[in-house]
Amino acid sequence: MVWFSRRRAGMAGVQVEQPRENHRWVPLVAGALLAAVVAYGGYGLLQQHQVLEVSVTNQQGETQVYQVKRKDLAERAFVTVEGVKITLSDLDRMVVRQPG
Repeated sequence: MVWFSRRRAGMAGVQVEQPRENHRWVPLVAGALLAAVVAYGGYGLLQQHQVLEVSVTNQQGETQVYQVKRKDLAERAFVTVEGVKITLSDLDRMVVRQPG
């Protein structure tokens, strides 16, 4: 017990200087990363709601054009902007374009 008290008494006056590390960049990097994730998510959301023109040509050669959001477009079916679900047969041909 005496040994601990002497040791503490001897170390009480000693100050050990620890090197200071500058971590001011950590919040900046975290903020930039968060901004990039939000921007990417917003861009993806905008892309999903982009309206496309879908031309469908049936086996008789008749063509109809529909307005379809990208998120509602599948391989052989789609839902128009008006809410009509269209399913294509194997003989129908579909062409997708961006309007403009």
